[in-house]
Amino acid sequence: MKKLISFVMIIAITLSFTGLVNAQTYYYTLMPGKNYEIINKSRKEIRIYKESKEIDHFDEAAYYKENSYDSFWKVEYYRNKGYTHIQLYPEGRTVVTVWENSKPIVIKNDINYEIREIEYPALHYGILKSGKTYEFKNLTYSKIDIGTSPGADKFFDEAGYIKSDIKTYQRKSAYTPISILGGGSTLVTVPSSSPDIEYYYCYDEFDKRIEVREVEGPSLYVGVLEPGKSYEFTNKSGKNIEMKAKYSKQRYFDQTLYYNDGNLSVSRKKDKSSILLMPKGRTVVTVPSTSLDIEYYYGYNEFIQNIEIKEVKDPALYVSVLKSGKTYEFINKSELDIYLENDFGPDKLYDADIYYEDGKVVSNKEIAYTRIYIPPKGRTVVTVPQSSTDIEFFYAYDEYMRYVIDNTGMQPKK
Repeated sequence: MKKLISFVMIIAITLSFTGLVNAQTYYYTLMPGKNYEIINKSRKEIRIYKESKEIDHFDEAAYYKENSYDSFWKVEYYRNKGYTHIQLYPEGRTVVTVWENSKPIVIKNDINYEIREIEYPALHYGILKSGKTYEFKNLTYSKIDIGTSPGADKFFDEAGYIKSDIKTYQRKSAYTPISILGGGSTLVTVPSSSPDIEYYYCYDEFDKRIEVREVEGPSLYVGVLEPGKSYEFTNKSGKNIEMKAKYSKQRYFDQTLYYNDGNLSVSRKKDKSSILLMPKGRTVVTVPSTSLDIEYYYGYNEFIQNIEIKEVKDPALYVSVLKSGKTYEFINKSELDIYLENDFGPDKLYDADIYYEDGKVVSNKEIAYTRIYIPPKGRTVVTVPQSSTDIEFFYAYDEYMRYVIDNTGMQPKK
C-alpha cells in the first residue's frame, strides 16, 4: 500500500513539473518556449495573475466574438513582454507564448477557463531594416495598430493613406505604433540614424489582415526653413494641404495663405504647428531671425507631385508698432474690408475714428481685444492713449503694401 501511495505522488509531482497540473489540479505551469491557448468559458472578464513575483516574460494576444453566433474572432488586445497577468475577455480566447529565456510561469487553474498547448505563437514578429522603406497594407476595413519594440534610439517616419493617393497623416521620428487605416496603407521609413526596428502583431491574424513589402523612396519629404528667410509654397493640387513642422518653444514662423484667385485667406504670426496651403493656392512663410530652424515634413510622393517651394524676398507679414500717446491714419485703397490683427491684451487700448466712403463716421473709445478695421475706400484714425502700452499689429505683407496707405511714416518692424 505504501508503495502504491509513493507511486501516485511521483506521478503527480512529474505532471506538475512538466507543465500540466499539480496533484490537486489547482495550478498550471506554462513552460518556456511553449505556446498555449486559454479559453474563457464564462461571460466575465478574467485576469490570471502569476503566482511568482519574479519577472517572467511572455507574449499574449486576446480575442473575442461580438455575438455568440459570430464565426470570426476579433482582436481585442495584444502585447509583448508581459510579466504580471494574462487577460481573458468574456467568452474569448487568449494565446500565450512564454519566452525561451523565461522561467516556468505558474498560474491558478480554474473551472472558468481551459488551457491547452498549441503549435503557433501569440505574436508574429518582423524586422524593419535601418535605411529602408516599407509599405504596410491593411486588408480589412478597420484601423490596425502594429506594435514596435521600444528603445530610445529607435524611431521611424510614416505617412498614412486611404486607398493609394489620399494621404491622411504623417509622423516623423515616431516610436510606436505603426498605424494603418482601414482599407489603407502606411509607408514606413527607418532612418539610417536608427537601428533596425522589430515590429509585432497577432500571429494568427497577421496574414489575414496585413501585407508588408519593401519599396523605393522615403515615406516623408523633409525640408528646413532657415531663420531670417521667407519662402513661398505653391499647391498644384485641388485639396487642402497641411505640412507638419517640428515643434518647440524656440521654433516659430509667420505665414500668410492665399486662395487660388490670389485673394487673402488668413495670416498667422508666431505659428508653431503646421504650414497650410489652400487648394491651388499659395502660402508665404517667414522664419523670424529670433527662431531656430524650422524642419517641416509631408508625404514624399505627394510633395514631389503637388508642391513647389522657392525662397522669396518679401516676408509673410507686415509688422509694425503703434506707440503709446501717438495718432495714426490708415487709408484703404481697395474694395475689401481690411482688419489689422494686433497683440491683444487688457493693457493694450486704442481709440478709433472710422470714416466710410459715404461720409459716415463711427467713433470707438478704448477698444481692447479687437482688430483694427479699415472700411473699403475708407480710412481709420487710430490713437493709442498714454494709459495703453505699445500695440504691435500685423497684416499680410503683399496686401498691406498694395492696399493700405499710412500717413505717419510708419516703418515695418525688423
